[in-house]
Amino acid sequence: MQPEIRFANILKAGHLEEITSFLKDATGDFFSILDASKIRSLEQVFICFDRAMKLFRNTGKARKPESIFLMLLSGRNQINKAQMEIGISEQSSNIIIVYSSKIDLDKFIARTGNYLRISENPGIPEIDAESDQIIFSNMARVQIDL
Repeated sequence: MQPEIRFANILKAGHLEEITSFLKDATGDFFSILDASKIRSLEQVFICFDRAMKLFRNTGKARKPESIFLMLLSGRNQINKAQMEIGISEQSSNIIIVYSSKIDLDKFIARTGNYLRISENPGIPEIDAESDQIIFSNMARVQIDL
């Protein structure tokens, strides 16, 4: 299963809680929100998603695959540090929504439509070979820890 990805602009600051609260309500297999400025390539998102889903199914080390995804993507083996590294914050202006259920995406947009606008890719390349090498070595280190 490959994830779907949408990009969005945060229109109004000060609504972080309203945006992130949806993460608890998503009913599909996967829903995550990332700070687009902290992602170096889309390839890393797809590969981390694939590895996270496999690790989630095969290890049972996390309650949600999104936790493993964030740790792999950030290169951090603690979820709190991973969220601080690549999750959204009050300073975020562009986000990436990674999801498996269109129903979840539609509910998210309906709930956050006053704060977000779906947009085009803010310039994240498909592949960034130099950054990807560092990212994938960090990912491997986290994978060993899991």
